[in-house]
Amino acid sequence: MIDVAGFSKRYGDFEAVRDVSFVVEPGRVTGLLGPNGAGKTSVMRAIAGCHEPGSGSIRVGGIDVVEDPRRAKAILGYLPENAPLWPDPTPAELLRFVADARGLARPAAAIGRVASDCGLEDVMRVPVGKLSKGFRQRVALALALVHDPEVLVLDEPTSGLDPNQAIEIRSMIEELGRSRTVLLSTHVLNEAEALCATVLIMAGGSIVARGAAGEIARGLKGEERIELLLKGADVDRARSLAARLAPRISCVGSVASDDGVRLAFAVADDGGSDAAEAAFDWALANGLKILELKRERLSLEDIFVSLTRGEKER
Repeated sequence: MIDVAGFSKRYGDFEAVRDVSFVVEPGRVTGLLGPNGAGKTSVMRAIAGCHEPGSGSIRVGGIDVVEDPRRAKAILGYLPENAPLWPDPTPAELLRFVADARGLARPAAAIGRVASDCGLEDVMRVPVGKLSKGFRQRVALALALVHDPEVLVLDEPTSGLDPNQAIEIRSMIEELGRSRTVLLSTHVLNEAEALCATVLIMAGGSIVARGAAGEIARGLKGEERIELLLKGADVDRARSLAARLAPRISCVGSVASDDGVRLAFAVADDGGSDAAEAAFDWALANGLKILELKRERLSLEDIFVSLTRGEKER
């Protein structure tokens, strides 16, 4: 697993990361989210052993990345953002170079495995500089996977891929996360919501929220919006009934239609009963029939914006 404890990092007078602590458990994918400059890449580079913490400690698979960097890197695969690749070699040559550098006992088998997993079979003999951005990203991912690492640190792994390629890589990451420790940085919020059991949201060099997206949303205690189409009530009666439920439910709009009365509610998220259930019970108790019910909860995008609003690029 990955264990980050009290990690801070400064670049001169600039504090990029401030007292960050978290654990990434095996068998799941953990997402690291935040606006540009929030400190995500500094954290990932330190985990990968590319630079030392200013303070605190980082352990990968129980190994301190500063005290024993060679052993830590042997079990870790790292895909940096905008991974630099030499343009002249082919994917086959780059993979062979990395396999040999890592001392793999069966390099050909390892190269064949990642070439298949990353969809590179048809371009293995094409110079990297002639490949599309999407295929170059696949090559970089293959280089991170060639030694079959226990721990993966992936910084924007689907960047530059077309939708079909991105779906394939996400499926691969999901499968890898079943048996490995995976830390994933992404700006694609629905990608994080789909892949990550846990998300860490950074802003200003610190972690401002952690947990499942739904847990974080409940912690914000904001509002859920409910829209009802009611039969058996005119506008005045519906609004009057809704007003009695304040402060938990307040009617914020209504309009009459041929089918009935359409009401929009703002429902305070107080950690109590389900908002849609409360609205249903309210309608039933007042002799109203619900023809339609729509609900809008905080999405991961809403959470991200709420927690990082005003964050300046660092």
